[in-house]
Amino acid sequence: MRNKPVGSIEQVSIGPGRLLLGAADATPTVDVGYVRGSATLTFERNQVEIRQGSPQNLIKMLASQEDVMLEVTGIEWDFDNLSYVLGDGQTSISDPDKILEFGGRPNNTEVALQYLHTLPDGSTLTLNIWKANGSGTVAMAINPDDLHEFPFKFTAIDVSSDWASNALTNGKTLCKAIHTVA
Repeated sequence: MRNKPVGSIEQVSIGPGRLLLGAADATPTVDVGYVRGSATLTFERNQVEIRQGSPQNLIKMLASQEDVMLEVTGIEWDFDNLSYVLGDGQTSISDPDKILEFGGRPNNTEVALQYLHTLPDGSTLTLNIWKANGSGTVAMAINPDDLHEFPFKFTAIDVSSDWASNALTNGKTLCKAIHTVA
């Protein structure tokens, strides 16, 4: 007998996706442009263990913190994208120059995120993060022998409604992932 797992080849995928950004509380429409092939989507729940008895045995676990984070690596010098990740910054154009000015404000600019990926069978994966903040850090890799890289990391913010102002119930307030079958 072979040790081959049973699965669905239609659920297997490779390749990059597209990250769209936009103003918080609206469907994102701005494509961040070229990115490295990988993105990292992290769902994280910090657990508090409740133990009782002697010896102490686990009787329940409760989530004390939840985070949804999306990371991609951009490869374009796009000052608007950098300001989104930083959570602040003023961009402008003084023909022909593009300008990013940064520093001195404590508030973060919140954004809406949508990540789109097409599977080999033509179906699509869509991740909607209703509202997020950039990490505040952009450690640019200015490589002499490779592409310059700009890591973008965003963390979801808890909200009460989606982009169409539909109320969201508990368990749905950070993000929504959709697999649309071809």
